[in-house]
Amino acid sequence: MLQDLRFGLRLVRKHPLPVGLTIAGLALAIGVATTVYSIVNATMLRPYGMDDPPSVVGVGQPGHSATFAYWPYAAFLQMRSVATLMTLEASVLEKARFSAAATHENDALRWIHFVSGGYLQTLGGRPAMGRALVPSDDAPGAPPVVMVSHHFWKAELGGDPSIAGRVVWLNGALVTIVGVLQPGFTGPRDIRPAFWATLGAYDDVMAARPFEPATRSLVEVFGRMTPGTTARAAEEELRAIVAGAGTAASDPHGHNQTRLLTLFSAAAPIDMENPMEAYVATAFLVGILGLVLALACANAANLLLAAAATRAREIGVRLAMGATRGRLIRQLVNESLLLGLLAGGTGFLLAIWLVPILTAVLGISPEVDTAPDGYVVVFSAAIAIVCGLGTGISPARYGARGDVLSALKDQSGWRAVRAAPSRLRTSYVGFQAAVSMLLLVVAALLARSAIQMTRTDAGFDADRILAVSLSAPRKDFDEAAYVQRAVDAVHRARLVERVSVSQYQPFGPSVWRDEITHGGRTYTLYMQQSDAALFVTLGVRVLRGRTFTADEVAREAPVALISDSVARAFFAGSDPVGQSLSMVPSEGSPRAPATIVGVMADAIPSRLGTERHGTIYLPISRQRSNPPSLIVRTANPHAAARGVEESLRRLDARVRVSTSIVGERLEAYLDQKRLFAWLAAPTAILALILAALGVYGVTAFVVSQRTQEVSVRMAIGASAADVLRLLVTQGLRPIAIGVVIGLAAAVVVGRIFASELAGISPYDPLAIGVATTTVLTVALVAVIVPARRAARTDPASVLRQV
Repeated sequence: MLQDLRFGLRLVRKHPLPVGLTIAGLALAIGVATTVYSIVNATMLRPYGMDDPPSVVGVGQPGHSATFAYWPYAAFLQMRSVATLMTLEASVLEKARFSAAATHENDALRWIHFVSGGYLQTLGGRPAMGRALVPSDDAPGAPPVVMVSHHFWKAELGGDPSIAGRVVWLNGALVTIVGVLQPGFTGPRDIRPAFWATLGAYDDVMAARPFEPATRSLVEVFGRMTPGTTARAAEEELRAIVAGAGTAASDPHGHNQTRLLTLFSAAAPIDMENPMEAYVATAFLVGILGLVLALACANAANLLLAAAATRAREIGVRLAMGATRGRLIRQLVNESLLLGLLAGGTGFLLAIWLVPILTAVLGISPEVDTAPDGYVVVFSAAIAIVCGLGTGISPARYGARGDVLSALKDQSGWRAVRAAPSRLRTSYVGFQAAVSMLLLVVAALLARSAIQMTRTDAGFDADRILAVSLSAPRKDFDEAAYVQRAVDAVHRARLVERVSVSQYQPFGPSVWRDEITHGGRTYTLYMQQSDAALFVTLGVRVLRGRTFTADEVAREAPVALISDSVARAFFAGSDPVGQSLSMVPSEGSPRAPATIVGVMADAIPSRLGTERHGTIYLPISRQRSNPPSLIVRTANPHAAARGVEESLRRLDARVRVSTSIVGERLEAYLDQKRLFAWLAAPTAILALILAALGVYGVTAFVVSQRTQEVSVRMAIGASAADVLRLLVTQGLRPIAIGVVIGLAAAVVVGRIFASELAGISPYDPLAIGVATTTVLTVALVAVIVPARRAARTDPASVLRQV
């Protein structure tokens, strides 16, 4: 092998241009694949930074159409005190305003992770300097202390070696830094917080109810199973504990879910409680990258087929000197392996340059280390070897079938090796056309969907809506009285037109929804609780019946409103007004028998990707886990936000207030949906470029082989136009077949992710037409250029050389 590799390096120096083109095509595909894999590995596949990740599980209960890992604090204490097969810990993730000085001039929101006292010790969070949080820090009355992440310590605190004991301000509360976490620790979370504090410091920092056994506040529960314990045994123990505690476990909407307690893996992001979107995204990326790599391999294989034909004399001499055909095949395969390794090295260097760019484009937190690690190196080397071997097998098989006598007699050399069968060449060309067609159609569909989303009517005036979040008030705080005073204060603020109260914000961080299967179709039903003024504030129209009255909201009367799509789906042919809401199926517990009093126009509160959605509106409940939000209608949300915050700060400075413009949230959501199009479009263009180079290379090679044939045809009367027509027709035939196959594959793929296409069909004629026209135009140019050169050949000069 070493001898073959040394000979291959000499060939590289002897033929730099064709070898360089082959390496460049493979390197580009390998570099792009390595870049994407590096990002996916860092964000989804790499285990979380903690001791023994496989033994860490989340304790879930159903809610929000997926496993819901949040429990009342009292339920967590009960489970932790009795469980013997697991060590349970709890956490809450929040944002707090950080300031390094008492002036608070440059406050900035930072993630802070509140954890139970043994959380870090249980999961393996060790200090790089100072000390870790301990259970005594979580005791009632303990002074608030925090640890900082290693990245935050270096980037924001200057890497101060004497950081332990330094005081900082979080939400205006004075806290002491006791240590810096080791850089690799994350815990079972994909968000990297800047600060770590105990749950006992929650009321000091967040100005909220303290975590006590009587509080209704929710915590996320994780646990580490003791050695030798199975997940099934640990789950059964926790179920028995929760069942014995009565109604301690319930979801945020009061539905008892104790029988459905379950444990889920928390070892890596893709193992979390709702991994389906991660699976879909990963499968999508792997499929696209696999096709691009296959396309690059086909392109390189076609070039190596041509190279094998030009080496006929060399192969004939080797055969005459006693080399076996098996030995020749091994040599040619080793040479292609060399090309693959050179391309892999070049592609890896390209990935090192591309990874930071893609990380910035995707907005990935700098806390996440996306730099290529050992797994990425192995991945890059593996695909380089596979690509090298894959591209060399067919050329080696046909390149070694030389005729010794003809090879030694013929000085030109091209007759000596039986050229690779035309079926193989045309198969490669057809495959390239099919892959290009598939990727272009997918990219066009995603681009059309992204454009269509920007034109989709959300059903309310998102650009005129300001959402106001209120912090959880203290234990002795009268929330109901404060909310009413807050509504009055905000209504008097400058530029404010209307104010209402709702439990969930449009396109907000949390949502209550059901995924319902009805009549063979899946529907997404959003649940909203609000006051009577919400619909006027948002601008949602009443189609039939009426909205809530203020008295019904105050009494929490059993009334409901449904959107038009719910009425059409579940009350087809009848008027839903006056009927019971229990007729609409539910994912979990049966719906309360509320009377439907009105039908509202469709409004999309969270997602634009599905056509089968709807909303159910209920009067806002006084029994709720989290404080409600204020929904403000204004002509100028940016200008009104400051006035709203000032009004609420004057009303009660203890309440933490944050504002956001719903229109900007909607735009951020659309940016996420455009991500697939942003990834698919350059990949499809790359595939098209590779296919064009491949078609051009094969056509040029075939034309060079048929030079004498073309000269004979022109000598006996064929015109240049006839020759051009013949070569172009024969060159486009496999491409046309590939386009048809690629189009069929694109239709199948489009149906798979049809739910992600907003407002367009997977058979969208515009997207398919643009993709087809593009592929055929590029292929036509790639065929015509070498064919025209052949048609201008002087037949007399060629025939004189025969």
